[in-house]
Amino acid sequence: MSAKRPLPTPFDYLVLAGGQAPSLKFLKKLAEISKTIVTVDSGANLALRANLRPTIHVGDNDSTTASVLKKLKPQSQVILEPRKSISDLEYALKLLPPNSSKLVVAAHRDHEGRGDHPFINMLIASQRKLFLADEESWIRGLKNEKFSFSARRKTIFSIVPVRPCVLSVKGAEYNVKKKQLAVVS
Repeated sequence: MSAKRPLPTPFDYLVLAGGQAPSLKFLKKLAEISKTIVTVDSGANLALRANLRPTIHVGDNDSTTASVLKKLKPQSQVILEPRKSISDLEYALKLLPPNSSKLVVAAHRDHEGRGDHPFINMLIASQRKLFLADEESWIRGLKNEKFSFSARRKTIFSIVPVRPCVLSVKGAEYNVKKKQLAVVS
């Protein structure tokens, strides 16, 4: 995202997860367009580096330390048991109001050498109204809705259906009108 390109409309929540972090400059731009900051486990380390204070921290804290949380001073904390059948990120997202807009950073790229985490997070994105973002990509799941976005000329984008859908694209190099898309197999 360049400085000249307008940022999307404001988000209710900026969720800092574990995984490959974006640049601090980009992260601070995202914080400016978000009403509330939530850290998830090692996302606390990222918030501390960016000098961002979360409203809430969620996690089992296996990827951060008590000293980081003490310096960070989140307004509240939800400490999870290490042995659970749900990821810290998924738990945090379930705490947030379902109709709120959520921008999740550092969730869909390398996650501490755990290839299953980004995969699970991509599945979460396909089921919830939220964005996964970094400097190069914005990923969003859609469900029976109209969605539009603006991009600079020659921006490359992909549409990958996780369930059959009808799609129209207008203003791109390859426009389509009410095209039936099947699930990639």
